[in-house]
Amino acid sequence: MENKGLKVLRSPMFWAALAGLMVVTGRSLDPTFPLDEQQMTSLLVLLASFVLAEGIEGNPGAPLLRARLMQALRSRKFWAALAGVTLVVLQIVLPEAGEGVQELNRAVYLLAAYILGIGITDARRGQHADG
Repeated sequence: MENKGLKVLRSPMFWAALAGLMVVTGRSLDPTFPLDEQQMTSLLVLLASFVLAEGIEGNPGAPLLRARLMQALRSRKFWAALAGVTLVVLQIVLPEAGEGVQELNRAVYLLAAYILGIGITDARRGQHADG
């Protein structure tokens, strides 16, 4: 039987949730934290969508770190989340974008919906394969 602590450390849901917690804590402790409310919301929506999609899919973590990393690199959810985080970073780096920021936020929300859709679809495929 696998150690529960190791299982948690291998879980992408754990790491995504931890990243979100660190961002929220950092913002509450440091008033000069570089994310505004909209950027925080966008980032947290992405992380929450990733966690939910992983949970819905119910994909057990790979036993080896390398195998889990290779699985993540093949994951559409991972790449969609990475694209969303990149959009949030662009908002931070290019604050003068003006109205373009709203479009970036809309793109982030669409990516979050896509991530959830992938998780639900993959979960259904797994259910159909089993019976």
